[in-house]
Amino acid sequence: MKTYTIAVQDGLEPVKALLSEKGYKVVPYLEAGLAADIAVVTGIDSAYEEIDDAQCLIRDSSGGEILLINAAAMTPEQVLYHVEHNRCL
Repeated sequence: MKTYTIAVQDGLEPVKALLSEKGYKVVPYLEAGLAADIAVVTGIDSAYEEIDDAQCLIRDSSGGEILLINAAAMTPEQVLYHVEHNRCL
């Protein structure tokens, strides 16, 4: 298992718990945001309204990518699937 830093938005405690249980480093989204390897959010605002369930985004000018997961309609297990099958990193 690759070790990722995963930023998880507030309100997704079941997701945080499952990812932590599986050994991932989970940090608050507001502290890490797009600096993390993976970001899990819900309640997508207009900045992200057209993303798929999980989508790679360019995070900086060096071409680094982040996996952004829209967990709004997912179970924690579905989020875990996207983390484990991360195609961005």
